[in-house]
Amino acid sequence: MKTIIRYTALLLSAAFLCGCDLDIAPTDSLTGDQMADAPSGLEDAVNGCYSLFISETDDNNAWYLRQYYQFPDFSSDDVVYGHETEDEINMIFRYGERNENLGNVNVFWSQSYKVIYAANTALSIAAQKEELTAEDKYLMAEAWFIKAFVMHSLARLYCEPYDPDMAETQLGLLIRTDNLDADMKARETLQQTYVYILECLKNAEDLFSEGSSDRSSNKGFASLAAVHALRCRVYLYMENWDECIKSAEAALAQEGLGIISAADLPDYYANTYNYDETIWCIKFTS
Repeated sequence: MKTIIRYTALLLSAAFLCGCDLDIAPTDSLTGDQMADAPSGLEDAVNGCYSLFISETDDNNAWYLRQYYQFPDFSSDDVVYGHETEDEINMIFRYGERNENLGNVNVFWSQSYKVIYAANTALSIAAQKEELTAEDKYLMAEAWFIKAFVMHSLARLYCEPYDPDMAETQLGLLIRTDNLDADMKARETLQQTYVYILECLKNAEDLFSEGSSDRSSNKGFASLAAVHALRCRVYLYMENWDECIKSAEAALAQEGLGIISAADLPDYYANTYNYDETIWCIKFTS
């Protein structure tokens, strides 16, 4: 009799569950709204931006940092390529030969916009908070910096060199202002692109100044010094020499930075993180 009662109770429970609308969230991922409610949602979103720099794609040769270094290096006179390859690396040497049919050209563009989307998502999560802490503001600053960094990298590799006299008509980038901005639209001018990059850096500078975090001692994360350094490079490409010098001086004035000696140079590349000359670097290990 006890057995009959037990099985009857189980059947009733099963019938009750079958009549419910179950809301089953993924066990290995979170939506943007769920991350906004999670205690570490904003930090996780920003950390996700960094992970995209080193994440492998379906083609292991196509990850972000590989293309980031190879595009400009092999296009310059600094590196001479003299080895047979099975991928399309030898087709990116000259600006005029880069086209949408090349895998490495395509994937770096798409990977870059994934990072931009991730940064926009992090900023969206922060915007949903009723009150921002000093840590929140610092994390938002990192997201604005990452967005500016990726956009400037795209502008250098997919646009003509910035010409102050022609920038109003030169083709720039497709600007995604937030994570809901998914409309089909034309690329902006190069001048508009650079103006937006500088706006992102200004937002980052303000938030770094207002915020604070233990992350500031870790060169694997963006910082106020990194903002000044990137702004210096942006102005360099814009041929705005005075602002370039001003930003460089602001970067060097940050605490803990310095120029390494000639004696330390051979060791620098293998131990970049440990030297004062490094402002920001992407770490592969914790």
